[in-house]
Amino acid sequence: MSDSATLQAENEALLGFLYMCPVGVLRTAANGDVEMINPLAAQLILPLIRQPILLNLFDALESFAPELRDMAARFVAPSGSICQQHRVFISSAGPGPRVIAFTLLKVKNNCLMAVLQDVTLQVDQERQLRQNEAMFAALVAGVNDFALFSLDGDGRIDSWNTSGERQTGFSRDEVMGRDLSIFDAVGNETRERVMEQIEDAAREGWSLRERWSARRNGDRYWCQIMVAANREVKGNDRSTPAERSAIVGYAVVLRDVTERRVTSDELRRLLTTDNLTGASNRARFFDLAETEIVRCRMAGRPISAIMLDVDHFKQVNDCFGHATGDALLRRLVELCRAQLRGRDVLARMGGEEFAILLPDADLDEAMAVAERIRLAVASSLHLPGPTCMSGDAWPAASVTVSLGCAALASHVAGIDGLLKSADEALYDAKRGGRDQVRADRYPDPQI
Repeated sequence: MSDSATLQAENEALLGFLYMCPVGVLRTAANGDVEMINPLAAQLILPLIRQPILLNLFDALESFAPELRDMAARFVAPSGSICQQHRVFISSAGPGPRVIAFTLLKVKNNCLMAVLQDVTLQVDQERQLRQNEAMFAALVAGVNDFALFSLDGDGRIDSWNTSGERQTGFSRDEVMGRDLSIFDAVGNETRERVMEQIEDAAREGWSLRERWSARRNGDRYWCQIMVAANREVKGNDRSTPAERSAIVGYAVVLRDVTERRVTSDELRRLLTTDNLTGASNRARFFDLAETEIVRCRMAGRPISAIMLDVDHFKQVNDCFGHATGDALLRRLVELCRAQLRGRDVLARMGGEEFAILLPDADLDEAMAVAERIRLAVASSLHLPGPTCMSGDAWPAASVTVSLGCAALASHVAGIDGLLKSADEALYDAKRGGRDQVRADRYPDPQI
């Protein structure tokens, strides 16, 4: 092939590349007159001038980027880069290119080359990133109930900032290299419990827990701690998932949710407890009883109930007033709880009547508990004086209670049947003279 044929082939290859090039390419004279333009450059510029032919690059961009003409005119070197990725903002909204990046090169005295790229999407992403960074910075610097920091791969603090110091009261020097147990309330958490959360985050990607924490000055607060694992990708396609990534650290968000905790606890208390005595209310008793009965049936374990009624309570109110009666009921609940286990349920069913649920306790055990309660009340609950407000004589110096016991058995169906049997035993105790314990006894009790 001759030299001319080779040159022609090279020119055709160059033109083919320019027409297929994924960026816009123009060649202009020094004053901006267009000598060559590829299709993508035409697509980017022609909509701006709304004419079928582009004659001069600088004229076309005069309304958007007049500085390009000035930059080209001030460039005195024989060749080189006039500008790199100079962004021209076409519009702030709407379809099509909104931001075009120009790279302008001086090839020789009267020859310029321009490369154009639509960077609208890139600019939008950068703007969103800046907004996110600004929001994050505001969150770290300005929100009082959050702390954001990081741990190394061993679960020890390796970064600290103003949000952490403001939230916890600890300085950077005090926390660096320590684990999360530094924030726990005294006696609340151990390093083993803290590492359990780290292990959960490593396994699941993140872990969220709540617990009591303490600030540096000793103030306790209910703390929500989220730990998220940061993974670093490595290896190749032939590597296993574990080989392709490794945990290099953890991000931590520590939040003060004391107000929510207090509000939640108060709402739960209002919904589940008797306002006067602090015992469970009737609705709460039935919810817990149904659960316990199912559990005991499945495990083949006994379950019993006690019904308790204050003897002559109406006379207490009539003679000494309702304030005295209310105080008596509150004291009664304290005495009962002193004789019960943590899993037993004490509830006020109405007036001076109470119910006690005893999971994993048979009838004889329930009778023993009831007798202890009866003795505690008789020895501890006393009225203000021997004479009531009306001047009538009060028959006894001590307050007494009557109690009825029953166990879940073949003749008893669910909690309603259990309470009915205990209630029948209670009235048997009252008919027998009060201040005593009676039981609903049937042969061969079974679950």
